[in-house]
Amino acid sequence: MKSTAAFSALVCGAAAILNPRGPDAAGQIRLAYHGHEGMMVSWNTFEHVAAPEVKWGLSKDNLNNTASSDTSVTYPTSSTYNNHVLVSGLKPDTTYYYLPSPLPQGNHEPYTFTTAREAGNAQSYSVAVVIDLGTMGRLGLTDHAGKGVRPENILKPGERNTIDSLGNTKDSWDFILHPGDIAYADYWLKEEIQEFLPNTTIADGYKVYEAILNDFFDEMTVVTESKPTMRATSPTT
Repeated sequence: MKSTAAFSALVCGAAAILNPRGPDAAGQIRLAYHGHEGMMVSWNTFEHVAAPEVKWGLSKDNLNNTASSDTSVTYPTSSTYNNHVLVSGLKPDTTYYYLPSPLPQGNHEPYTFTTAREAGNAQSYSVAVVIDLGTMGRLGLTDHAGKGVRPENILKPGERNTIDSLGNTKDSWDFILHPGDIAYADYWLKEEIQEFLPNTTIADGYKVYEAILNDFFDEMTVVTESKPTMRATSPTT
C-alpha cells in the first residue's frame, strides 16, 4: 500500500485523536449486492435515524422511487450509527441513481451503482481483490518508520497506496472482493508502542479505535459509494 502523498501519523497530542470528529466526517456510503435484483445501501450518521431511506431511479433528475427500513444500529463505544436500506426490484446489470437520507450535511448530487449480472451470464468482467487493507494517513500507514518498523515497509516518493489505485481504476472493474483484514483499528496500541500515536489510557483506547475505523471508511468512500464491496470478515479486525 503505497502513496504519493506525504502522510504523518505522529499526532501532537492525544486530544487531536480523542476529540469528536467534525460535522462532515460521517457518511461513509457503501454498497453490497443483494442478488442481481437488489442493492444494500449503507451509510453512517451521528444520530439514530428512525426511518432511513434511499431515493432511487434511472435518472439523476428523477429519483421517483423510495426504499426505507428501520435499521439504524450502533454499539456502546461507537461514535456513529450504521444505517442499512435494501433497494429491491431492480433490473440486472443496470445503472441506477440513488441518494440516501439523511446524510450528515448539505445537499448532495445523486450517486450511482450498477446491479449484478444474472447467474449464467458469460460476459467477462473484472473484480478488484484487496487483502490486508489498512487506514492511510494520520492514524495509519505513513511515509516514515516508527520504532521497530522495518525501513523497507515505509512509503516511498512516487508510490501509490491501494485506496488511491482503486479510485483511479474504478471504471475498469465491477466490484471489490475484500476477504480481510480491514482498517487495523485494533492496532492502535501497537502504533503507540511504535511511536506513531501519542500515549492514551486503556480506558480511552476505544476512542482511538473508532477514529482509525472511521478514517478508513471515510477514505474508502471514493470507491464504495459507487462500487459494491463484498467482504468476508468483520470490519473491526
